[in-house]
Amino acid sequence: MLIEILDKTIPGDISNSFKIELEEITTPQEIISARVKEEIKNYNKKANDKLQSLVRPLAKETLLNGFKKKKEIDVEKQIYVALEAFQKNGFFILVDDQQVSGLNQKIQLKESSSISFIKLTQLVGG
Repeated sequence: MLIEILDKTIPGDISNSFKIELEEITTPQEIISARVKEEIKNYNKKANDKLQSLVRPLAKETLLNGFKKKKEIDVEKQIYVALEAFQKNGFFILVDDQQVSGLNQKIQLKESSSISFIKLTQLVGG
């Protein structure tokens, strides 16, 4: 089923939205993986587009890719980075306004479901 994905800020503003195909019963791990695959597929199809994604490519990848010649991003590596970020509370996921916790938590989606990703930002200073 086609499910709406929303990127939200802490005040609740939507910074990005798109739809991805997911199974009716899924897990956060499957949601994150599907999202990363879709973002990278869209990025790799476009010649000079800026990557808008849940997590940034590793610094090494950015350095190697540079800005002159765009190279395809390693999907599996980015999925790993995104899953690790979720486990380290780099962002959290709400499914129909309910927070999900573990990567393997079973989630029942409906046609009207929406999934929100809320990125957490590090505070500067002390």
